[in-house]
Amino acid sequence: MEQNQPEEQSTPEQPPVVPSVPGAPGADSPGRAAGEPVKRRRSWKVVLLVVASVMGVLCSGTVGYGLWWYNQETKPDRSAPDVVVDNYLRALLVENNSIQASQYSCSDPQDLSAIEALRTDILDREERFGADFQITWGSLAESGTGSSRQVSVDIRLSAVVDGFPQSDIQSWRFAVLDQDEWRVCGSQMVS
Repeated sequence: MEQNQPEEQSTPEQPPVVPSVPGAPGADSPGRAAGEPVKRRRSWKVVLLVVASVMGVLCSGTVGYGLWWYNQETKPDRSAPDVVVDNYLRALLVENNSIQASQYSCSDPQDLSAIEALRTDILDREERFGADFQITWGSLAESGTGSSRQVSVDIRLSAVVDGFPQSDIQSWRFAVLDQDEWRVCGSQMVS
């Protein structure tokens, strides 16, 4: 005799029941329909970190651009022989600023003592006669080729001394060399 053993029926396995945690994905929340995706709330710290990062990048970019722009605007113009002589004369004779003038001269100038002697002479005359000298110059004429050029210019010294206008015109020649940029390296009075 065969014993009747109860036939085992296969039933699908059910996942274990886990108590739902409020706010957890898949948890039934009041006011949420079944199957509706759960919206996660972002932490205010994460939002603050993102905003601070973006502001930091914007600020550093702005500061970097500002420094680049300032450098471009204040950089001495040594682009051409006549330009560098003009800027050198303005710094040395008009603004009486040796430090600024050195930005336009060679690091080892051949001979700038003649033009520096003119500046000293002008300062002595101003003190002696109690007059302010106006220093102007005309067009600058460039000659030569390659990395060594000559620039000629007439410098006019004008002042009113004891009620009488005085003026003196001197012709000058400047040696200019291309040392990555043009620099004034020598000076001599022609007449």
